[in-house]
Amino acid sequence: MPILFENETIAVIELGLKDAPKKSLHLFLESVGENIGISINSAFSRIILSDLLVQTQQQAEELETQQEELRATNEELIQKSEELQVSEEELRVQQEELQQTNAELEEKAQLLEEKNISINDAREAISLKAQELEVSSK
Repeated sequence: MPILFENETIAVIELGLKDAPKKSLHLFLESVGENIGISINSAFSRIILSDLLVQTQQQAEELETQQEELRATNEELIQKSEELQVSEEELRVQQEELQQTNAELEEKAQLLEEKNISINDAREAISLKAQELEVSSK
């Protein structure tokens, strides 16, 4: 006897009877067969639904884990970004200080050059005076 669900055979039941079945038994078995088909289909659907539920729960857990990892990564990136901004500011300040120091050193080098020129001019003047004195003392 075929067990049908939506006009499709999903199972077969074999019955052994001692006598030939009466028409009423045959009608009864057909109506019971429909109920059995519905029950079997419902059982299969529940199994599939249960498997899908387990799969969905696993995916939800994996997604939650990935979200936590993403949050942690984002926090690390924010921290690294803040550290980088602080580092950039420190480098900018150091660069300004170096520029100021270089300007001061250039100014001091210029002053030293001017003093060296003055000293050399004074030496030359002294040397000339010494030569004049030497010439006049002879």
